[in-house]
Order: sequence, then structure tokens, then C-alpha cells
Amino acid sequence: MASRVLGVVTARAGSKGIPGKNVKLLAGKPLILHTIESAKASGAFDRIILSTDDDVAASIAREHGCEVPFMRPAELCTDTTPHLPVMDHALRWLRDHDRYIPELVMTLLPTSPLRQPAHIRQAVDLARSKDADSVIGVDEMPPAWVMNGAIYLFKTACLFDPVEPSLYGDRVAAMVMPPPYGMNLDDPEDWERVEELIPTLPRLP
Repeated sequence: MASRVLGVVTARAGSKGIPGKNVKLLAGKPLILHTIESAKASGAFDRIILSTDDDVAASIAREHGCEVPFMRPAELCTDTTPHLPVMDHALRWLRDHDRYIPELVMTLLPTSPLRQPAHIRQAVDLARSKDADSVIGVDEMPPAWVMNGAIYLFKTACLFDPVEPSLYGDRVAAMVMPPPYGMNLDDPEDWERVEELIPTLPRLP
């Protein structure tokens, strides 16, 4: 049996930079739908779920074939909540309620709507070929690589490590993404730029 790979779309209701951004229309569709559609088209996941406290986002996800097995607790939906406890909650819920423990998990941030199905498959392939604990999407900005937020893939075993839980582990592989595919939405100016790019950007299969 092929190893299990889980995609977790994370979309809390609150947002200061762009109010209601996860359900706001970008190029004619809710922001989270760009990520859900790319995740489904990649064929890389045996399950795709949404972690949210937003009923509207949950409804959109269900309508488009993304599971919403739980609603995220309010204490994990603050401006300062890091990704680790959010992913820990999701994976423990799936383990305890569905007896589902994937080998690999990808955190899918809706704020990277230019991420393509090919990038998702590339990350999974890289994790397996390098036996990496995690794969992180980066933009090449000589003389350094900068994390872009579009790809976060990790082994479930790293998160469930009893001594040092982590989303990265010891062996981290960088996956270089050509611009602007790794662009992250932080403010209204970013939003306008991405809206202009989407109709002209070559779609990768």
C-alpha cells in the first residue's frame, strides 16, 4: 500500500492585514479555494482536510471536496498561535478519531495561492528521494534561500517525537521555487499584485 500523505489547509477566521482574507474573492474565487483546487489536482494526497474556526470557510471547503472533520478550538486561533500546536491538534484528532496516521503531512497555507500542483508533487518526491524529515519551499535570493510559506511538508513522526516535537526534524530539504509561485499574501498590495498575476501566470500541471 502506498504511504499516506495528508494535506492540511489552515484557515482561521481572524486576519488583521486583509480582513476575512481566507474567504475573500481572489480572481473570482475564495482565497482558500485556490489552495484546495491545487491540492486536489496534485494527486499527492490521500486525504485533504481544513483546520478552521470559520463556518464560511468550512462550508466552501466541504462544497469543493475538502474534508472538515473538526472545528479548530478558539485557543488555537489567535494572532500569535504558531503552526506546531495547530498541526498537533489536527493530527492527534485524526489519530484518535479515525485511526489515521499519515507518513507525511503538508501544511497548506491559503496565503500562497500561486502554488501549483506540480510544486506539491515535487515536494513529496523530494522528501522521499532524500529521506528528508521535512521539505521547505524557498525563494532563491543570492546569496541565500528564504522560506516562502508555500511548501511545508514534514514527517508525522517528527511532530509526535516524545522528546522534541518539531515540524522540521533534523534533515530539512530546501525546494527552490521560481518566482512568483512562492509569493505570500501579507497585505492589500500583495493581494492586488497576485490578482494581476493569476490570469497571466503559466499553469504548471
